[in-house]
Amino acid sequence: MNDEQRLFFALWPPQEAAQSVHAWANDVRRDAGGRAIAAPNIHLTLAFIGEVDDARARELAEIGGAVRAEPFELALDEARYWAHNRIVWAGPSKAPEALLMLVRRLCAELAGAGYKTDTRPYQAHITLVRDASPPSVFRAPPAQRFRVEEFLLVRSELSSRGPTYSVQQRYALANPARSRSA
Repeated sequence: MNDEQRLFFALWPPQEAAQSVHAWANDVRRDAGGRAIAAPNIHLTLAFIGEVDDARARELAEIGGAVRAEPFELALDEARYWAHNRIVWAGPSKAPEALLMLVRRLCAELAGAGYKTDTRPYQAHITLVRDASPPSVFRAPPAQRFRVEEFLLVRSELSSRGPTYSVQQRYALANPARSRSA
């Protein structure tokens, strides 16, 4: 029996935001081809871990709990096409400092526990269309803005129909000024 799990840390947008960018992605897909990501699967990856055994999965759950970061507003106000991996994505034109701090703290905790993290500069993005060609007309996605108050540890199970995601753990983001005054 295989006890390996494919895990990553991520943010999930509210359903309304996911539905809106999914509809936009379907329009892009009609022009650029490829596969639009299903609305329930739309997420922003913070750190991808990959395959781990049950003991490492428990360790990852604890690592997530050790990360302290503040809630923030996230705007999905730009879209791009990346030719190197043939995806269309949406994300913030300027990543909020609190998001970048969350990623830095999470990656520092992961590295301290021996996990390899991406060494490239973090690019906040939500993949919306895979296996796409460059769109002939590229209009901006419908602007979405929402408050991020948690991040998640997520399990990904791959199948011929695409990935299925299940939340393993939720971590609340807290305003440090408020948490001190108890």
